[in-house]
Amino acid sequence: MRLGWEVLIGLGLGIGGVLGVLGFACSEAASTLRSGRVHVEGESIIGLHYRKDVTIVRTTDGDYWVHYVCEPRAGFEDRCPCREVVRRVGASVVEEFVRQVQVLRDEGESAKCCDHPWTEFELVFADGHTERRTVAFEPIAVETILRLECPESG
Repeated sequence: MRLGWEVLIGLGLGIGGVLGVLGFACSEAASTLRSGRVHVEGESIIGLHYRKDVTIVRTTDGDYWVHYVCEPRAGFEDRCPCREVVRRVGASVVEEFVRQVQVLRDEGESAKCCDHPWTEFELVFADGHTERRTVAFEPIAVETILRLECPESG
């Protein structure tokens, strides 16, 4: 049985739509990121250990400014080797970050339960659509993928 090009295109569009519904976006969407936010609550049964916030904003030339803040509770300073970093980051680095976020499954409010950290991601794209995910733990090491190494002065 031979399928005509119309059927093959329709089949391809259908599969693409299904993947989009499942949370898999085209890599092209990553290059249109306008801004992003990551919020981590490092909790356990004894309370909050640390909090991380990352803000990503696209520049007019296509790179990004990333502002990272990590606030530890007394006794948990090891969770925040860098307390604050502001760095210009290349588009390819942020695109990889977006790809990693887009494959995560949104666990919603259930991700915030129990005795573990949880992470919220919010991505805002140039076309106006927003993607949000809340996940248990810290599935993406934002410090590593966004290359937010501490300056020598700490």
